[in-house]
Amino acid sequence: MTHQNQMTIPEKQIPVLCDADVVVAGGGTAGFAAAVSAARAGARVVIVEKSNLFGGLWTNGLVLRLYGTHAFLQGERKNYFGGIGKEVIDRLRDFHYGVRFFGEDDFEPTPDPEAAIHVMDQMVREEKITVLFNTYISGAVREGNAVTALICDSKQGQFALPARCFVDATGDCDILHAVSEECVLVTRYNMGLNHILTGIRDIPADVFCSVYSNTAFMANPDTYWINMSGCKCDWTDLFAMSQLEMTHRDTMWKQLEQLRKAAASDAPYISKSATQMGTRVTRLPQNDRTLSYACTEKQPHFSEPIGVSGWANYERNYRNQVPPYQIPYDVIRPESISNLWVAGRCVNADEVAADSLRLIPNCFITGQAAGAAAALCAANGWQNDTLPYGQLEQLLRQQNVILDY
Repeated sequence: MTHQNQMTIPEKQIPVLCDADVVVAGGGTAGFAAAVSAARAGARVVIVEKSNLFGGLWTNGLVLRLYGTHAFLQGERKNYFGGIGKEVIDRLRDFHYGVRFFGEDDFEPTPDPEAAIHVMDQMVREEKITVLFNTYISGAVREGNAVTALICDSKQGQFALPARCFVDATGDCDILHAVSEECVLVTRYNMGLNHILTGIRDIPADVFCSVYSNTAFMANPDTYWINMSGCKCDWTDLFAMSQLEMTHRDTMWKQLEQLRKAAASDAPYISKSATQMGTRVTRLPQNDRTLSYACTEKQPHFSEPIGVSGWANYERNYRNQVPPYQIPYDVIRPESISNLWVAGRCVNADEVAADSLRLIPNCFITGQAAGAAAALCAANGWQNDTLPYGQLEQLLRQQNVILDY
């Protein structure tokens, strides 16, 4: 029945598609790393992704350049990017034009997105992870302080995915938001639409920079990655974000026409545009353990690290020789749900610290730690606040994560 602006939908039973030790919601870099990490720890893993490929904002969103792999310590630039994310980059070296570095010691790799997708497919298949592409998560079932199942929608119909433990790597805290009131909405960051230009080999740099402000050469010397800064928007507002997507695509073509006129050349063309908006931060958990940016400056070492961040945020970056900081376990642990971990763009941090933790290298790091923690808890009956840190530390070191500096 319909009552003004609401509709009552009859209750129905839905099938359980499969069960698992760990269900990972979202197949971006955080979700991918979580699934691989959990599977390597012995868990039966299901990963659910709304699109048809892995990588999220890295591949779908073309946020390609990995800012934050390095930081300065005592005036020397060092790499702090290890684990599963570094393994992906190392595998990309085997591809012609698979990855480009912007300096010695593997500084800020920029991959070919298609090669990155292929590598992630290979790694997921190697671990025999159950993959559900083209699947939307429409809800979750909570019993007490635990999630018992995710509710999913697909062309196959609606179904449930029960598990012992869950990782929310949706980027927007979709799972935590569905089962608790722990999240806050953030709208301070701009959202752009990235794309790749091809046919730019003979265009002078000053002409290119007269049109585009944030670009980088890719491994193929005839291609440029264009990072559009965009404008602010509430990503949870369907009407606003739909209009913004179309506005950004219009801007993309207008900028190309500007470049062609400035260069007196018809050669440049858009060879690929992002199928996912460059969303920076939307929802974040907020509780007594929320990591503040001020804390990363005053206390860069933590008692339970899950990785090392190589870049503080846009306001103070590597060009100012900012030192690294350890990422504490608490950033992936919500307060209200005992068998859920958050990873990627939706970690337990304030708005400014989240500007660092949302970067692709840190998404790999927090995802890998969340998957490892979920696997350990699923196997031993622990909760996210009773997990012995020593067990997690041992597993992360075995998986080549850098924890110290």
